[in-house]
Amino acid sequence: MEQAVVNINAALEALANAQRAGDFAGQGQALEDLQAAVDAYQAAQQAGE
Repeated sequence: MEQAVVNINAALEALANAQRAGDFAGQGQALEDLQAAVDAYQAAQQAGE
């Protein structure tokens, strides 16, 4: 679960950086990464890790 939190934070930072740069492709990738990290966090939470 700890790694999932790290991944969520990294995706949020990447999203913010892409938004500041006006990088729409980067924003899309960051949103995909964020969703994957949230999914991993939820799966770990349900598994009781």
